[in-house]
Order: sequence, then C-alpha cells, then structure tokens
Amino acid sequence: MSLAQDVEDYFDGKPAFQLVRILQSRDSDVVALLRYQTGNIDQHVAVKVGMYNNLEIEDHWLRRLQFADHINRVILFRGMPNGLGYPYLVTEYMTHGTLAIFIRRAKDARENLPNRLLWAILGCFIRATIGLAWAPDGPDVGLEVPGPDMPSTLTHLDMHNGNFMFGELGLSMRNASGRYPTDQHPYVPMLKLIDFGEARELLPFDQDTPPDNLRYDERLDLAAKHPDRDNERRNRGVDRNLLDIGVAMVRMLSGEEDLYYEGDVRGWLLDDTNFPRGYDPDLIFLVQRLMAVDPKNQPRLDELHELIVNGVFDKTAEDYGDDGEEGGTESDGELERLVQTYILDAATYDDGGSGTDYYGDEDSGEGEVVVGGDSDDNMDIDA
Repeated sequence: MSLAQDVEDYFDGKPAFQLVRILQSRDSDVVALLRYQTGNIDQHVAVKVGMYNNLEIEDHWLRRLQFADHINRVILFRGMPNGLGYPYLVTEYMTHGTLAIFIRRAKDARENLPNRLLWAILGCFIRATIGLAWAPDGPDVGLEVPGPDMPSTLTHLDMHNGNFMFGELGLSMRNASGRYPTDQHPYVPMLKLIDFGEARELLPFDQDTPPDNLRYDERLDLAAKHPDRDNERRNRGVDRNLLDIGVAMVRMLSGEEDLYYEGDVRGWLLDDTNFPRGYDPDLIFLVQRLMAVDPKNQPRLDELHELIVNGVFDKTAEDYGDDGEEGGTESDGELERLVQTYILDAATYDDGGSGTDYYGDEDSGEGEVVVGGDSDDNMDIDA
C-alpha cells in the first residue's frame, strides 16, 4: 500500500478534516489538501506527510520563521487527529501554485516576462532571504527587515523556483484564521519560500580567502562598483542564499531549466546576446552581482533592503517609456493580463503524465544548484 493511499484511508470519515485531493505524491512524502471545518472556521490547509526526519527539520525552522511574511506559515491545530503513523506538517495552503509552474506556462505560450514582474519576484526572493537572516519576532506576521544583530547563518539549501509559491493577490497571511490586505503586491501575488527539509545553519569558515578564479568578477568590475564591500554583515549562510536566488533569477530570465552549475549561470549572464528584448540593465546588473564569485562582491542584505524601501523594485509603467504605454510590454494592463491568465486563473496544480505535481519541480527540471566543483571550467568567458 502506498503512502498516498494510507493518507486517503486515514482521513476518510474524519468529520472536521475533509480530504479534498492529493496535491503531490512521491516516494518520500505526500502533500494533501484538507478542508478544516469546525464551529465558525472553514479553512483549506496543506498537510505534508513524510517517512523521513526531514519533516521534523522543516517543522523546526518553520516555527522559528513563523512571523516572516515571505515564508510558508506552519499552522497548529487543536484537535488534529492522531494515529496517522507518519510525521506530518500542516501549513497554509498556497493558492496559486509554484513559480516553476508559472514560468513553464508562460514559456509554453511564448510569453515575455515584463521587467516589472521580474522586479516583483526578485523583491520576494530578497524578503525571504532577509527573513532567513533575521527571523521576525512577532507576535504578528510582518515584512522581513534587517535586524541590529549579525545575521543568522541559516541557509535553505534547496532554494529554486519550484520552492516558491504564489499566495493571493494583494493579501498577506496574518494568522491561522485571518488575512490582512497589503499594498506590497498590487499586481503580482506574494511569493513565499517553502520546503525547509534541507535547511540548516552553516558552520563558519575562512570565507574571506579570495577564490582562485575571479574572471567573472573582474569582467564586470564588481569590486570597484560595490558601494558597501567592507560591510561585514554577512556570513556563509547569507552568501549561499544570495547565490541561490541569483541562480533562480537566471533560470527564469533564460527559460533554461538545465542551468545548474555556477559557471554556466555566470557565462549566460556575461553573454550580451541573451538580452535582446530590452531587459532592465539595473535588474540584470543586480542579478550579476548576486552571482559574484567572491562573496565580498555580492550585495549586502542591508543594501538590498534599502533598494526595496527606496522604491527601486516598484518601477511603474512610466519608468519604461513607450513600453509602458497602453498595450506595451510594461503597461499595467499587460502585467495584469499575464498574472490573471497564468497565475490567478490557472489551475493550482498540474496533473500531467508524470503524476500529480503540487510544487512543479519534477516536471520543470528545477533542482538544487551545483556549487563548487569544476563549475568555472564550464564558464565560457574570455580570459
């Protein structure tokens, strides 16, 4: 008997917990959509059931990060039935699927992604990364901001587009029973980071020893252009998280799902022919900085937060001239059309030939970035 069948049998006949459907079924875990009804509460939640200790790890980190707006929220229920026989985790149900599924849909339809949408997505990536570094104290969920202390070394270690999920447009999670509107996402739903089974705090090491191969950084003159290079509010965990969101952005920009090696990603960023459509140069350079070989040349979280607060990520249609005019690629109407068609009106999950897929990572080819090794040997740049 399969794990999915065990879950279906277990919730059969439970009056307060109606099994709506199995969202994802893999050998290691099952994700089920439940409708929880009791008293005046009627809420959909996602229940992840697994066979390994990854769920215990995930539960630990989600509880620590429970007040971070861009992190999937763990939900604690009174009266949750016992006797399932497997570890399980209850989280908020993310309404509109993963970023990987959205990218796949847009790519299949030969759609171009507006710069304004890319800025919004990168802003969510950065907010989540700030939350990993400085977990908000609560008691209510709030936007992630840098704290006064040195950042945590917590790193996700599985941060890719299949592990970011869209919530509702213009809404943010407040607690297990209510939501509050936010003006942070007027056009693009908030993305939240999920799946913390691989997360851990990295041990320090001599991270300031210059890497052997700095050709990428030198080509872009990153050291000279870094406004805050000597700011030491960084560590091995922060460096890795920034690298991972850089890789996620390049996979989205390129539409190439097989970009796993750092060197391949950097080589793609150095090829100007990859930007024929008029990508925002400010956006591209920020992504290039995230992919710096020397972590000292990466932007600091403080700087990235300041850019968000100062509105750099909130560019309007007027910022893009003719492209922002009615019918243009950066217009409000085009942004609303893409979001409505490929996120809000699309199915929350894909039920394709390889089986039910809630996260969208198996079919999309999303996976862990390969760090280190011989990656620079694959980088096609001039010496």
